[in-house]
Formats: sequence, structure tokens, C-alpha cells
Amino acid sequence: MKMNRNALCRILSGCFIYLLLVGGLAVPTMATDAFPTYVYNSREQAVPTAKAYEVVRTIGIRDLKNEEYPDGIPDEMGGKELINPSDFYVDKNNDLYIFDWENSRVVVMNSDLTLKKVIKLTEDRVVGEEIIVLDVVLAQGDGIFVDDEGLIYLCASDDNMVCIFNQDGKMIDKILIPDSPILPEKFNYRPIKAEIDSGGIMYVLSKGCATGAMQFDSKGQFMGFYGGEDVDITFDVLLGYFWKSIMSDAAVGGMERSVSVEFNSFCIDHKDFVFTIRKGTETNSGQVRKLNAKGDNVLDPDKRFGDYVGKTQLTDIVVDDDGFITAIDLETGHIMQYDQDGQMLYAFGGKGSTEGAFYTIQSIESIGKNLIVLDKGTGLITVFEPTDFANNVREATLLYSDGKPLWEKVLASDNNYELANLGMGKIYEGLGEYKTAMEYYKKGNNKEFYSEAFEKYRADLLREYFAVLMIVIVLVIA
Repeated sequence: MKMNRNALCRILSGCFIYLLLVGGLAVPTMATDAFPTYVYNSREQAVPTAKAYEVVRTIGIRDLKNEEYPDGIPDEMGGKELINPSDFYVDKNNDLYIFDWENSRVVVMNSDLTLKKVIKLTEDRVVGEEIIVLDVVLAQGDGIFVDDEGLIYLCASDDNMVCIFNQDGKMIDKILIPDSPILPEKFNYRPIKAEIDSGGIMYVLSKGCATGAMQFDSKGQFMGFYGGEDVDITFDVLLGYFWKSIMSDAAVGGMERSVSVEFNSFCIDHKDFVFTIRKGTETNSGQVRKLNAKGDNVLDPDKRFGDYVGKTQLTDIVVDDDGFITAIDLETGHIMQYDQDGQMLYAFGGKGSTEGAFYTIQSIESIGKNLIVLDKGTGLITVFEPTDFANNVREATLLYSDGKPLWEKVLASDNNYELANLGMGKIYEGLGEYKTAMEYYKKGNNKEFYSEAFEKYRADLLREYFAVLMIVIVLVIA
């Protein structure tokens, strides 16, 4: 009796479904991200790695409410939209201050990113014999900073000043261009970023200034410039000036940089190190610097930041309490995190309208391990939380020799993650297990570490078998 072909297909399909239901046959599902996480290996190749951060919240000002504003932010306080928000800042209490300059306000959110209050910016004006209160209208809004006393510093480059407001939104002072012989003649004072260190020294970044950040003491007196890159005037430099004066912009862009450039942004960590981002698309070295009190860069000057290929422009930077450095790229929308020494850990994000992507990535801050990103194009705030993979990388990096179990977990997620292999190699080298260390260094593609471990391994072998070797030599001679 011949079986009908359709009947046979039905039987086979039924068996297949039955196997799926009882678990006898597993069908793997791959969750693919629109923008996968990647890292650059020792060959300067971008390779995918395990997911480092995931989006936990996307916040729009339109939906923010509290007891004072149960229906949302009213129109007289700027309404429910951010218009070209220029910057935000996390203060010592982990409150988030958003500079919504076109609405003449600062929106403040609690550490849990719920609405705390809206600060309308005003100033007192003397009109005749009367003092009246007027809204502050700025031609341009740039950076925002909040000091330990709660004073709010707003940079306005086109208005040529840094404005200082109290928590009620009233302007109490301005930092204008200083009257100082130190300043170059016709200096163009256009503040875009301001921060204050633990000693009360204020650093102000002026747009177009290539001599570093301006420094003011606790009394507001101008002290000079800080962090400018020195350039030795050599024959090659002078020759470079000549060629740049006659070459096209495109050709100049491919030449080696030989003149000081301005900073794009900076931040100050809790140890008072100043982290700067150089303006421009050059990423060969020194794009990010970590400056000490003397203005010297303590990072390896050969460290590269940003993407190695294509167009890139780092636009903001933050350093969290553990010293991890995170920068954002305006051109690609990428978020890139590095360890305390500038070693890339991973990069993620992108440009677009999907979750975890941005139209115009503007500013980045951190609250604990979480990263908070402001999109100027949409006015949305995205909150990223580290995955287990990223937490293991961070903790293992901090623990050094005690990080073996964590590095093992990292390698379980990505067996080819070079930093984890190098970390394991260092741990085994410290334990005197040089052969195992060599295996990890080989997987981590580090010839220098491998050679050092091999030298120690060979020395151990000679010590262990020295007596036997001498006996063999004596017997041979005899």
C-alpha cells in the first residue's frame, strides 16, 4: 500500500513539532542588536564582542510630572518640550540639571530621573528708580555646571559670559572677559564649558582658544591658561606652516598636526584630574588627555581614542567614580568606554531612530555605573545600564590580581576578548605559572608579554633541571 505524499509530509511535520515541544530539538534564537558592541583588537581591527550596555529608560520631558506640576510642566515655565538642549550635568547629590536655554530654564531631575523642579532664569534690572524682574534671554546656551553650594554656572558663548544663578533661578553674578595683561590682544572670549575643582579653581573653555582652558581663582581673578599643548618650533614645523598656507583644506587634513588646537570639551574627576577632548578628527594619538595639576598629560600619549576608520569627532567626556572614561562621538553616535589607562573596553550605540541610537548625540554623564546620554536632536535622555559582561570587565579591571574569577566569566561571554586574556595572563604570571600565562598572552596577541613570560619560564626550567643537566654533561665528558 503506497502512502500518499501529502500524508507523509503531515506525519513528518507532526513529528518535528512534537520534538520541538518536548525539547528534543532546540532551535537557537539570535537576538541581534541594530548596533552591536565592538572593540578594537591589537591589530587595530574592530571586532564584535558581548553586549556591554543596554537601554533601561528613554525619558522625554513631556512626560515628567510631580506634585507641583501634576499635568506636566506648564507653558509659562517653558512648556513640555526641550528646544535644542545644550548640555546637562550631574551634581554631588546625583541630581541631573538640563540646560534648556531656548526656554530660558533649567530642568532638574532627581537621582532616579524623576522631575524635581523647573528653574526659570531671571535677573533683576534697574529701570529708573525701580527694580524689576526680567526673564534671561541668551543668544546662545552652551555648558552647564553646578557647584557644591548649588550655584548654577551657565556658559553663553555668543553673549561672552558665564552666568551664575542660585537655586531660585535668579542671576547673582557674571564672569566676563578679564582685564589682564596675560590675555592676548583682541582675545575673543566665548565660554562654552566651565567646571570648578575641589580647590575652588574654575576652568573655563573659550571657543576658538588654542592655548588651553582659562583659570580663575576662588575670588574670580584670572590666573592664566592651563593645559595647552606645547609645540616646538622646528624646521619641519615651519615647513608645515608654509605648505598649509598654500594647500587645500582636504590636503591639510591629511598632514601631521604641528600646531596647538582647541579643546572640544573637558571634565574634572573627583581626584581633580582634568580630562580634555581635542577638537578635530585626528585620532592617531592624544585625542583624549588626562592632565595633572601642572597640566601634564599622564596618559600614554600614543593611546588612540575614537574610531580608527571613517569620520569621527569626540564631543563630550565623563569619568565615573571608579575612573572609567567614557566619550561620545558626534559623527557616528557611538559611545566608547575606556579603563583608567585609556585602554578601550568596548563601544556601542549609533545614529538613527532605534533604541540606543541618537540623531545628535550631545552630552554624557554618569550616575553610579549607569550612563546618561542627551540627544539634542530629539530632546530625549537615554539611560544605559551595564550588563553582567561589562560589570565583570569593570570589576576584574579594578581587582587586578584578584580578578581571576571575573575574567573567567568575561571569557565565558567572549573567549577572544583580548583584555580578559591579558588579564588572565598577568594573574598566572604573578602566580609563577608562566606556561599558562604564555597561552593567555598568545590569545591576547601580546608578543611583549609573551616574550617576558617565556624568559621566566625558560629560567624556571633551567633551575629545575640544572642538577640533572650537569650530571648528563659530566657523564658525556666521562
